[in-house]
Amino acid sequence: MKRLFEKERARAVKEFPKQKRDEVFGESDIADLPEPVQKYFRVCGYLGKPKIYNADVIWKESFIKLSPEKEWMPLETRQFNSVIEPVRIAYMKALSMPLQVRDIYRDGQGHMYGKLFNLIPVVNAKGKETSQSALITLFTEIFIYPYL
Repeated sequence: MKRLFEKERARAVKEFPKQKRDEVFGESDIADLPEPVQKYFRVCGYLGKPKIYNADVIWKESFIKLSPEKEWMPLETRQFNSVIEPVRIAYMKALSMPLQVRDIYRDGQGHMYGKLFNLIPVVNAKGKETSQSALITLFTEIFIYPYL
């Protein structure tokens, strides 16, 4: 699973390598956005910083709930995002059981794939609902990356 994540991440970095250090995130980039969003970018200190197009994220704390009846399970989570073309690739490894999952949104499609013991497929979700869910996840995390 981790190799799949790394392979897909490398592909995305190769396709979207440009991080233009000379482009600075400024007031003109947020002028047409709603006031609460403008305030968010100001308060977070993004103005005056280089624009970010790709990001690697290592979540210090992340959790998953496998069903409503189950408890939250801690995860090790690594993630890559690109805003040039909306791409989100996440690798999650359960800390309390031998479960690994790769979750991706790319080219308008979502796909969650997971294995137990890195051998037995237990999740292979794709289709309209998975794509919608993956896009919503991408949108909820997009404010982490200052770009426009």
